[in-house]
Amino acid sequence: MTCPACGCANHATAPFCLECGATLSLNNDEGGSFAPAAATPVAPVGGKSRPSLPVLLSPLRWSMELRLVAALLLLLVGFQFMVSQGVAADTAAYDAARAAMIHQQWHAAVKQLAPLAAGGFRDASVQLDAAKKQVAAFDVVWQAGLQASVAGDGWQALQSFDAAAAIEPTYSGLDSQLTSI
Repeated sequence: MTCPACGCANHATAPFCLECGATLSLNNDEGGSFAPAAATPVAPVGGKSRPSLPVLLSPLRWSMELRLVAALLLLLVGFQFMVSQGVAADTAAYDAARAAMIHQQWHAAVKQLAPLAAGGFRDASVQLDAAKKQVAAFDVVWQAGLQASVAGDGWQALQSFDAAAAIEPTYSGLDSQLTSI
């Protein structure tokens, strides 16, 4: 079907011309052919001109291959955006874990690094191993201090808790153990 307004070929059942946007209506006098209806001009919104209908509908004329390529590109861009958001969150968690290690907060560092290491983020597994060694060393002297405290050996308990404080000075239970001796 050819649009009488601009001469563009359109699908037989198209209600609008793909080229000029003129409304096509069924003219019963001519045995079912379409005739252009009066097109109303669209005023620009806010002084800016809007894209014409052919520009908006031009992707509809793309071949199936081009449509698939465009869809795949859109999916790739969306995937990259999601991945970048995840990397940003992981980077923030990694930075927080590194700050905890700098401040000798080994238990907190282990909690923050464990999911990052499981996900294969940067060198989180190396940092996690280092933090776990510090936690293990802390736990040895901490347990020795608890055992000495239970046995009534305040001097040995104090030395053990001091050694634990040297490994992780900000451990939450340290102050209560030291004040109880």
